[in-house]
Amino acid sequence: MGHVREYKLPSTSLTLMRLATAIEEAERRRVSRFQAGDINQLHRLLAPLVAEASVVCTDIPKGSNVTSALAELYPDISRARSPLLEVLGTSKTMPLRPIMNGLRVFKSSAEIRNMRLAGKFSGRSFTDAMRRSFTREKDLRAFLECEFKLRGCDTSAYVPVVAGGKNALSIHYVRNDDILRDGELVLVDAGGEYGGYIADITRTWPANGKFSPAQKDLYQAILMVQRTCVALCREDANVSLDKLHSIAEDGLEDQLKQLGFDLSGKVSPFGFDCLGENVYAPVRHWKLSSLITLVITLAWMSTTLLGIQELAS
Repeated sequence: MGHVREYKLPSTSLTLMRLATAIEEAERRRVSRFQAGDINQLHRLLAPLVAEASVVCTDIPKGSNVTSALAELYPDISRARSPLLEVLGTSKTMPLRPIMNGLRVFKSSAEIRNMRLAGKFSGRSFTDAMRRSFTREKDLRAFLECEFKLRGCDTSAYVPVVAGGKNALSIHYVRNDDILRDGELVLVDAGGEYGGYIADITRTWPANGKFSPAQKDLYQAILMVQRTCVALCREDANVSLDKLHSIAEDGLEDQLKQLGFDLSGKVSPFGFDCLGENVYAPVRHWKLSSLITLVITLAWMSTTLLGIQELAS
């Protein structure tokens, strides 16, 4: 009988085989890690992952006296023993919110580019809308949503607010189904999304394209305050968002006083205590709805300024 010779693979071939096996195993683990499961069985699916973790970052409160943003949104979690709490068991936990806040502070060059493009496409859509005439809120909404996409956005960032006249008195008015009447202002809060980042823009302009003298005065007052605040949206100004909001409130109050408004009554943080005609006693005959439309524009500036400050830093 002949002898069977033992064949040995070259070391290079063995290395390649081991590498291929390792890649195959890594891919198997990657696929299994991203498998979909039944949301109702989440506590069971998470159990083995939590058991392997040295620490779990979560805002789910483990104790009845612990407060968190998640507990405020879902109070039942803190009142009852949730299945998710059972999964956590005695695992070491730490708050997730501070970590997420820290991650959001710093933006990569790609993220900054996406933020700029979202603002650029959205801003130009607004400018084009201001040059046109619309008779219905829904037509203006449709135009903006179409323009966002045509200019390069992936989609609209959120359901827009297109509020003509007194409809602007409703915070987050999204019916957008009324008539845009001649002589009234229209408030628009909208923006597009690009690459996972959004623009959030609020602007107010006359529905007929021409400000009345009173509307122009009010608009200029808002504009002056806005420019002051935007000028402070830089790192070396060392101004917090709370301080920025306070500056905006004080600036608006000062501007209204210069225009002849009596602000001696009780005024809420939004600039008015109720919607009655006796909130302000203007020297001239100005429509209260026009005033409050512009006041709301300033109240919503905080969101826009947040994006500007984040981008500037």
